[in-house]
Amino acid sequence: MLVRLKGYYEGSVWPVYTWIVGLSAFKYGVFDLGYKLLKSLVELAYKASDPGKINEYYEYDCSRERGQFKQGFSSAAVIHLLTEGILGLKPDAKTETLMLEVRVPESWDKISLRNLRFTNYNINLEIKKLTGNILKIEAEKPFDQASKNKI
Repeated sequence: MLVRLKGYYEGSVWPVYTWIVGLSAFKYGVFDLGYKLLKSLVELAYKASDPGKINEYYEYDCSRERGQFKQGFSSAAVIHLLTEGILGLKPDAKTETLMLEVRVPESWDKISLRNLRFTNYNINLEIKKLTGNILKIEAEKPFDQASKNKI
């Protein structure tokens, strides 16, 4: 007798686990794998029945969305893989320091990040590839009424 199990955890694809493996890949220098996993999550979001959403989990072949679609941990996977995996953002609120260790995939010419909130700042970043492996990074703190400062 053959019994086909269709359990919650049996054979399904979970963005949260893709996130853990992808972030580990970035941290241990396996950038191609980290980027591939990030790209797979982004593609799932674009192919969704409601484009942009990331479901709780998917069928084993990612053909059908399953579970709840309003799961913070599923959406956080894309955001965290991009901010920490690709951009290498390392915030230190105590010293108001934001470090970058950028790992731009070969196929990308630029990365833009808008309205990044960090301590009392709202930061815009634009990172462009120049000739060779040189990156140009521009950051600005949009003007506010109190300080009118630029970083």
